[in-house]
Amino acid sequence: SKPAFFMFSEDKCISLIEEITELCLYDKAQKRFVQEQKGNEFFLLCDEISELYKSEKEFYQKMFVEPFIMQYPFLKSCSSSFLNVIGKEKKETYHSLYLQYIFSEKNQLGYSILLDFCNMFGFHLEEMQNLEKGSYEVNVEYSTKRQRKKSWSWRRMDLLIKDKSDKWLIVIENKIDSNVRQENGSQLKAYQDFCNSHRKFSKIEKRNKLYVLLSYKDNRADADECGWKYMDYYTLFSLLLKYVEKDMIIKDYLAIRFPRLGNEKRTK
Repeated sequence: SKPAFFMFSEDKCISLIEEITELCLYDKAQKRFVQEQKGNEFFLLCDEISELYKSEKEFYQKMFVEPFIMQYPFLKSCSSSFLNVIGKEKKETYHSLYLQYIFSEKNQLGYSILLDFCNMFGFHLEEMQNLEKGSYEVNVEYSTKRQRKKSWSWRRMDLLIKDKSDKWLIVIENKIDSNVRQENGSQLKAYQDFCNSHRKFSKIEKRNKLYVLLSYKDNRADADECGWKYMDYYTLFSLLLKYVEKDMIIKDYLAIRFPRLGNEKRTK
């Protein structure tokens, strides 16, 4: 005799297949309905978050930003600042030239600003106290020469500040819209190795060397990996703000930086 499952008539088999088909279609329709419902709920939530963001942004704008600009009205003139006028507001070299002036003795506040900068990292050296005029120099795009086989960006340190008696040095790598270069190893490590091995700098004690990555983008991980200190542009802006009424070039530089601070990710 035939097994029981072969005892169904042809009509019953067709009917069973149709029922299974309907159940599958119903199941698919239910899943589609649930997915569409969840999708609609998600987009409604996004709209709510967007509206909340706008209202919070307006609140903080009125509560903090507008009073801040009223206190420092020069920040409204950012479009007329020097780098904006010549279209170089994103060029790292031009920013480094500003910083060269800000830290240098050409600026009567340079020494005080340099000490404030070092204090941010706990870099307190007896050798840096009561410096005499002309005792230190601020170099821009300092050539490493030994890195000639590397790419061009590896050959020059953005800022190198050192005393002329070779007792201390500070290296600042400045990043505006770029990342730390990593071809054949970190760009930061290459500069550090150079300062530790070059005959001119190797005699300076390691504790008297400060390496700082100054960055608009969040490059903190690169600094930590190489043992560099890290500073974002929020911190630099705050540091320079107390000097703004004493120097027109500092005022111009902060006017350049201010519009972009709202887009900079705070890393503290």
